[in-house]
Amino acid sequence: MVGVGGNTISGRIPEEIGNLASLTVFGMEEFFLSGTIPTSIGQIQSLQEVYLSGNKLSGENALEGSIPPILGNCQALRLLNLSYNQITVPWLAQRF
Repeated sequence: MVGVGGNTISGRIPEEIGNLASLTVFGMEEFFLSGTIPTSIGQIQSLQEVYLSGNKLSGENALEGSIPPILGNCQALRLLNLSYNQITVPWLAQRF
């Protein structure tokens, strides 16, 4: 588990997150994160929960883009919280 609550960490989630092979819970809610979710996160087979909500601070400082389809490789993933970000889900719009 990686949890760093109560800090003012800013910047992007590094691509190297995919090297944390035993990671089960990744939580960085209400930080100053920006950029996209790295595709390497899909390499973490043990990942069960991802909490990245509340990183939408402005148009220039927010998680943005789309949910990487490679997250489908995370067979153990049971919870994905991306609320309050500028994330799109293109395939969802096509369903309705």
